[in-house]
Amino acid sequence: MISLMTTNLLDGLWLVLCSTLVFLMQIGFLCLEAGCTRSKNRINVLIKNLLDLAFSVLFFWILGYGLMFGQSLFGVIGTDRFLPDLGSSQNMGIGIFFLFQAMFCSTAVTILSGASAERIKLKGYLAISVVLAGFIYPVFGHWVWQGIDQGVPGGWLAQKGFVDFSGSTAVHSLGGWCSLATILVLGPRVGRFSTKRQFEDMASTDLPIGFLGAMLLWFGWFGFNGGSNLVFDANVANILSNTLMGGVAGVCTPVIALICLGRVINIKPMMNGALAGLVAITAGCHAYSTWGALFVGAIGSLVMLWSGDLLERYYLDDVVGAIPVHLAAGIWGTLAVGLCGDLTRLGTGLSRWGQLQAQISGVIACGLWSFAATLVCVLLLKKLSLLRVSPRHEYIGLNISEHGAVNAVESVYSIMKYHAQTGDLRRRVKADTFTEVGRIGEWYNQVIMALETAVTTNEAIINTALDGIVTLDQTNLMIQSVNPATLTIFGHEEGALLQQPIDKILVGKDGFSTKQLMAIAQSNKAVPMVGVHANGHHLPLEVMATLATAGKQPFFTMFFKDISVRQQAENELLASRAQEQAKSLALERALAQLKKTQAQLIQQERLAGQGQLVAGIAHEINNPMTFIHGNLEHAQQYVEELLAALEAYQDHSVGLPNEARMQLDETLEALDVDYIKTDYVKLFESMQVGTKRIRAIVKELRTFSRHDEASLKSVDVHTGLDSCLRLIARRLEATSKRGTITILKRYGQLPPVECYASELNRAFLHILTNAIDAFDNSGRQANVGPLSEPTIILQTRQLKTNIQISISNNGPHIPTDVLKKIFDPFFTTHPVGQATGLGCTISHQIVVGQHHGKLYCHSKEGGLTFFVIELPLT
Repeated sequence: MISLMTTNLLDGLWLVLCSTLVFLMQIGFLCLEAGCTRSKNRINVLIKNLLDLAFSVLFFWILGYGLMFGQSLFGVIGTDRFLPDLGSSQNMGIGIFFLFQAMFCSTAVTILSGASAERIKLKGYLAISVVLAGFIYPVFGHWVWQGIDQGVPGGWLAQKGFVDFSGSTAVHSLGGWCSLATILVLGPRVGRFSTKRQFEDMASTDLPIGFLGAMLLWFGWFGFNGGSNLVFDANVANILSNTLMGGVAGVCTPVIALICLGRVINIKPMMNGALAGLVAITAGCHAYSTWGALFVGAIGSLVMLWSGDLLERYYLDDVVGAIPVHLAAGIWGTLAVGLCGDLTRLGTGLSRWGQLQAQISGVIACGLWSFAATLVCVLLLKKLSLLRVSPRHEYIGLNISEHGAVNAVESVYSIMKYHAQTGDLRRRVKADTFTEVGRIGEWYNQVIMALETAVTTNEAIINTALDGIVTLDQTNLMIQSVNPATLTIFGHEEGALLQQPIDKILVGKDGFSTKQLMAIAQSNKAVPMVGVHANGHHLPLEVMATLATAGKQPFFTMFFKDISVRQQAENELLASRAQEQAKSLALERALAQLKKTQAQLIQQERLAGQGQLVAGIAHEINNPMTFIHGNLEHAQQYVEELLAALEAYQDHSVGLPNEARMQLDETLEALDVDYIKTDYVKLFESMQVGTKRIRAIVKELRTFSRHDEASLKSVDVHTGLDSCLRLIARRLEATSKRGTITILKRYGQLPPVECYASELNRAFLHILTNAIDAFDNSGRQANVGPLSEPTIILQTRQLKTNIQISISNNGPHIPTDVLKKIFDPFFTTHPVGQATGLGCTISHQIVVGQHHGKLYCHSKEGGLTFFVIELPLT
């Protein structure tokens, strides 16, 4: 044993070396906690670990050293050696011994940091650290280790025969008990045990850094256990080898157990298994054989796994697993001294049962003392609001809330949150383009800039519109927003109509219902209604309504046109009809033109979507027309030449000399009159074919999009599909990249379906065009069973309450990430500036929005791609 008055230089050097190794464990704790916590709290982890080292050493020097190693009062507490002079050149042993013991104290304190990470206030943590280092740890340390520097045990547990060579209980279990009391009061992190997450742990920032921390702790453990011998003698080799084997068993045992249980092997069981094995071996590392060390370390790691599951079962959030590693494995390691330790090496003179009783007494004493003392301290801090950070501060991270650190990711998040909560898009992310987060911020700024431009443009249109525009909640028909024209029409001040029922501005016989507004929206027509002005008088209106969706929340948009002036003009026209018939007729024509213009504006958006269709049909008409025009010119030339030859023959053939007549015959033979007659017939046949083609195309155009189908009508779906196929017939032909696309029809028996025929045909055409584009863009097709050539399959069938139309193809499959959002508004895979690529979105709106049906798509690598439409039967 080392003496406080003098010391052997080799022993002193050994103890100094071990002290530095134990100090290295602080770096290991820091890396372990930083790697297992989220990046938004890493600065807080660094500061906590540095401060608890400094504060624990300081208060151990002020108070703890004297309480632990001072003159014993009834074996319970020390009474002197406070504020020791460590710089005395005459008594080097005091400085060396204090250095080693201060590192032990700091280790016990740091255990608390990992367990309570990510939600404890720095002030509260430092307060617990000071109490732990200056009072809780020294008092129990006095019971176990008082007098070890002189070789005469003075603590009541040591006198009873309790053995804890390097601190399985005095350091590790004590730190674990304090951590348990703290997290019981502190509570779990926000979202740690949510219904969605259940028992899944939160993502760690950098597990390799945590793994490095575990390796540093293992390395420092050689100083932790080896230095506890206090001298460099023959026993050191046994202590260090047992320390190594305990850690080895702690790593291997969880891996073998997980393999046997068929569970995934990840870093944490290996990392914490090594530490649990080291904690378990610490109490009796001087008194085990190699087999004993392996056994103690292996059981320690299994105890760690079991206790970790137990914590989760009771929703106790230990971030780094400090309690299973230090408390559970520490208890086992302390009891293992009585079960497996060499009684001769222990030197207590107790029997096996007596030694086990002494070890149990130490475990119970440590638990009662450290848990109760910490619990009182933590409850007091909670009452003073010094324990836990607020949920908001926990959400943004302790780096910012506790230390005001700048975090690029949090800066982006805060701007995104501001945009989402306020709708004010003027703020921008301060982007550093030389970082990954900065590049994300830069692109986000461009997206917001484009969105702001679009929103500003839309707001300008709405705010300057002459018609009133109102949005309503779809469930309760409460007004959500109004434009300035609405306030002008109804005579209200700004804000007076918000969150008011629609009945406040419209007169209804029995009020208004969602069903009524849905009927107006589906009619796609202006409906006459009566409005209520703020002063009480009624005014005539024309009202239109649409149903839209923002996210998952549907809402109505209503458009109001004040027709008071128009009605007044109509009344005046009726009153003066007898006197000014001509003027009345002119005004009526003007009104008719106004209605026609209004109807054209209403249909403008709808007609714009059919531009591509009309362009395709025009192309189909142009080709046969060009062909006919060219052939007519040739036919005219042939006829002229034939007539000239016949006239010449009639005028000059009679009475000509033989030579002249022979020359004329040669001329007629050169013209090849028989060939002209044959070719002339063929020309007219080709003209007839072209004419028939034009008539067929025009007929398909009328069938596909005639005005009488703008409203609901019962139609044969197969007719619409066949019409679409004829319109795209040219695109089905072979190209340089692929062969001819085969169409397979598998039509079932279907009843007539009530629908908007032209709009439904439009959806069919979009889906068929997309399939052809897929073949054209890939230049190949997948081989699916017998389908070795490009193939589109049309299949229909009737279900119980609806009909199902399936349009499938054996082209390239649609990737899963695209498939998830293929029907989202504004989603397109086309590059900027190359068309819109919104065919699927438009088709989804037609089938789901207009026909209340379903449209879904599924695609598999090596299989068919299906677009399935389901329409309800009424």
